Amino acid sequence: MRIFAQNEPLTETELDGLEEFLKSCKGGKAMNIEVVDGLFAALIAGPEVVMPSEYLPEVFSGEMSDTCEFDSLDEANDTLALLMRHWNDIAHTLGKDEVYNLRNDLAHGPVPSNGFNRHVAASVFHTLLALSLMRAAKAR
Repeated sequence: MRIFAQNEPLTETELDGLEEFLKSCKGGKAMNIEVVDGLFAALIAGPEVVMPSEYLPEVFSGEMSDTCEFDSLDEANDTLALLMRHWNDIAHTLGKDEVYNLRNDLAHGPVPSNGFNRHVAASVFHTLLALSLMRAAKAR
């Protein structure tokens, strides 16, 4: 079993391997890596902590033990470690609080808002986004 640095972003090779693994899950109903990115971003940005035991069944469209086949316990642990590193990388990226300048000097980034807007964004938007991503993945 390899030891992973939990704060290192996945390499392109690791992302490709994770994508291939997700495609190989039984029934072809596991999320692709782009949908996993969106789900992780929505859950990380949301108002409540969501445990892996809650979101991993959504990623795999069922319990991992029922939908995925591993050659060894090490392979299962390595796959979970890749998913956790990917989660951590997205969390780190979202936590930077950077502003990205778009064309015509428009800025996209944190915008001051009143308490109502902040509450609505935190309480409703992220939850609805996560739910819609989960439903879309199940509909595939």
